[in-house]
Amino acid sequence: MILYYPKFELNILVLVPVLFFFVCLYNYITMNKSIILFFKTILWGIACFVILVCVFIIEIAPIMCFNSGDYITVEGYVEDYTPYSQGEMESFSINGVEFSYSHGVIASGYRKTYNRGGVVRENGQYLRIAYLPMEHRNAILCIQEPPFVDEPEKE
Repeated sequence: MILYYPKFELNILVLVPVLFFFVCLYNYITMNKSIILFFKTILWGIACFVILVCVFIIEIAPIMCFNSGDYITVEGYVEDYTPYSQGEMESFSINGVEFSYSHGVIASGYRKTYNRGGVVRENGQYLRIAYLPMEHRNAILCIQEPPFVDEPEKE
């Protein structure tokens, strides 16, 4: 049974600046075409572009890796489970592969802690995890528990 897989979720971090950009653009076109409002609109446009690029890297890249089969899989019992506490990441390992995440950290892959509805609950839970090794952590792309669904074929 698949407990988690990567999917795009529209984030408020994207909506607010994009909405503000269009409000500034609308004001510039319909109101007093002032130079200050023009530069505000340009700056918000640049900010929107940067935010959209960051969202692409954080949200879309794991989806692309998962769909292309470009990941590593580990299967076994959850060990060394440490639940989320204020300022600390939730963490666990499976067969020596360590994972850590937090709902408060903007990062690629799974990051929902158990106290926020996450699926990793305790030591001894048997899971199959598809992950992408990154510089400072392993980004979780998919979490399954028995009965397992076949993995997408790697090309």
